[in-house]
Amino acid sequence: MVTFLGLKLSHAQEKRNEFDGEWVGSASSQVTTCPRGTYQITVKDSQITGTFNIQAGKASRTRIETSTVNGQIGSDGKAVIKLTGARSTKFSGTFTSTEFKGSDTRGRCDYDVQLQRR
Repeated sequence: MVTFLGLKLSHAQEKRNEFDGEWVGSASSQVTTCPRGTYQITVKDSQITGTFNIQAGKASRTRIETSTVNGQIGSDGKAVIKLTGARSTKFSGTFTSTEFKGSDTRGRCDYDVQLQRR
């Protein structure tokens, strides 16, 4: 019985960490005046940390603005992600073993977010 319990706990731990790793991707909008952004995040023990960079300003005076990314992933792959800084928003999406897809629909720029595991 102890062995069975140990296997059950091991499986739960494995499931909890299945999204761990480095993830990169982009945020794009159908609105042509909204700049494309890039994500670089790390997932460890279902906790999300990282950065979101977006180009801001006019053609001759652009700069990169950065937001901090935090969040959490449930065992079913559903995640809630919060950005603070240049873009402050909260949105949800879903992780699989190889990708993340979500929609950030706050503000005038609605973004489709797609990440890939590195």
